[in-house]
Amino acid sequence: MNDELQLSERGAALVKSFEGCLQPANPQKTLFHPYYALPHDLTIGWGHTNDNGRKFRKGDVWTKGARLMQSFRGDTKRFEAGVKRRVKVALTKISVRCTGVLPTIVAIAICRNRACFAS
Repeated sequence: MNDELQLSERGAALVKSFEGCLQPANPQKTLFHPYYALPHDLTIGWGHTNDNGRKFRKGDVWTKGARLMQSFRGDTKRFEAGVKRRVKVALTKISVRCTGVLPTIVAIAICRNRACFAS
């Protein structure tokens, strides 16, 4: 039903605005440590957890350019597919904060790490 919709760059920016890279390991903010988003929810980058994709440990350090972006893209694709599969009404490109309905739902799903929306 919503197969033609894709997360745009503006939508990705919305997701990133909710999911900041919170633990820089250097002053340039190009290396990042995992952090606890919730008491038992180890997170790295823009909302990436061990529930989805590449695994990491508490002492790991990831670069903003490579690992963080790869995990972010994988996570958003996975949650986007889950949203498309589970949402049973037609989503439109009508603006929600100028980004659209799909990125808003994907952002919420990632922020809440909802397994029900993962593909």
